[in-house]
Amino acid sequence: MTINHKQTVEHFNLIFENSKYTKLDYSGKKDVDIAIRYVAELFNTTHIQSCLISIIFMFTMDDTEVGFERLLKFLGFDLQDYFDLQSDIQMLLDKGHIKYRRENRSNNLYNSNFSINQKIIDANP
Repeated sequence: MTINHKQTVEHFNLIFENSKYTKLDYSGKKDVDIAIRYVAELFNTTHIQSCLISIIFMFTMDDTEVGFERLLKFLGFDLQDYFDLQSDIQMLLDKGHIKYRRENRSNNLYNSNFSINQKIIDANP
C-alpha cells in the first residue's frame, strides 16, 4: 500500500479528534473505525497501536514529543491502565514507528517521552 500523505494525516487527525477521554472506545463511530482500519493496514498495526500512533503523531505536530502520563490523561486512562498500553507502545517502538527519550535512567517506559519517527511519513512503511 502506497502512502497518500494527505489522507493519512486526515485519518490520524480524525482518530485524534475522537480520542479524548475515550479509553480507546470508538463504539458507534463508523468513520473512526474506517480511519483505524486504514492506519492498521498501512502500518501493519493492531487497532490500539493504530490509535496510539495517530495520537502520538498529532501531539508531535504541536510539540516535539508527548509523555506517557500526558497520553494516559488525554485518553482518560488511570495509572493502572499504563500496563495495558505498555506492550502496544513497545511494539510501536520495535517496529520503528515511534521513538522515545527517557526522562531518567530507569527502563520504565512510563518515564519516557514519545515522538513519531518521521520516516514513516516520508516513505512507505
